[in-house]
Amino acid sequence: MLKYLILTSALFILLVSSVFSQSDWYTLKKEENNFTVDLPIEPIFEIDTVETLGFNIITRIWQAEIEEEDSYLLCQFSHVSYPKEFLQLIGSETSSDELLNTFLTAFDEEELYKKISNKPITKNGYQGIKSEWSVAGSDIHAIAETYLVDNAMMQILIFNDQDSTSLAIKDKYFNSFSFINIPDGTYKIPEPTPKTYKVDFPKEPEEKTETLLIEGVPVIFNLYSHQPKYRKNDLFLSSEIRYPDKVKLPQDEEELDMFFENAANGSALKIKGEVESLNDITSGNTTGKEVRITILEGQYLAVFRYFLKDRTFYTVGVITKTRYDNNESMVKFLDSFEILENESLQE
Repeated sequence: MLKYLILTSALFILLVSSVFSQSDWYTLKKEENNFTVDLPIEPIFEIDTVETLGFNIITRIWQAEIEEEDSYLLCQFSHVSYPKEFLQLIGSETSSDELLNTFLTAFDEEELYKKISNKPITKNGYQGIKSEWSVAGSDIHAIAETYLVDNAMMQILIFNDQDSTSLAIKDKYFNSFSFINIPDGTYKIPEPTPKTYKVDFPKEPEEKTETLLIEGVPVIFNLYSHQPKYRKNDLFLSSEIRYPDKVKLPQDEEELDMFFENAANGSALKIKGEVESLNDITSGNTTGKEVRITILEGQYLAVFRYFLKDRTFYTVGVITKTRYDNNESMVKFLDSFEILENESLQE
């Protein structure tokens, strides 16, 4: 369903190679759409309406594009209006983060772009995501800030070089953007919770901050991952999610089994695999589940272990080629996972 909300990727796929400097700027002020922003030149305007689930989703795009013999610059501002009834309808199955990320999928699905960063931000109390990509074969970066403001999505985007002139243009462009004719929101980015587990990665893992909206409450957690090169295993990962007090968790064994089953099916869906098995596993005195998921018609295998303790959901996993199942490094990593007791918590 959400694929119909994604901005056409062709609007993003632009080869850019240098910088443009412009002294006269155009102020785009749209009181009816609650924003103002300055662009290097007067932009070209496009509008598109797509019917989804019986609702009209209206996308407005303003583009300021300057192309010369050895220079190129693109500034783009997008505004998508969702009927409130539509947001209420999909709200039970779609978090605000997922809705925000529909704006970013066109980048992530193209080999032309390599993700550099993706982190939660706020502006005047409204939830947003700041993202940056590098463009293959150039020193160009694509930078976007995407915000969810009531029943609208707004995105400010630029393609630019990393020299001082380009960065000055970017700063002026982004600093000029503001909301108008709308009261401040109440969204606040929570602090990540302290790490309450340990696991032995083969090498120092990369740390990435993620945000989930769980029953209306934003939750930040850290995802740790390591991708070996030329090794039997393709990915090692771990994470923990601390559930807010207002979220109802399993009350008995049957509900706990259903909780883990849903987690397993969710993991399989995200990596486009199929659940092969789901069995009990223990870590210390905590019982969880180990799910095995086949990927790419059985060529690859994902093994995840889930544990739920003290309102914290832990995940540790490995993705490997099926022929290397249960290799020494894989087993060592999974078995090293340990939930820390209070006196052993890391600072």
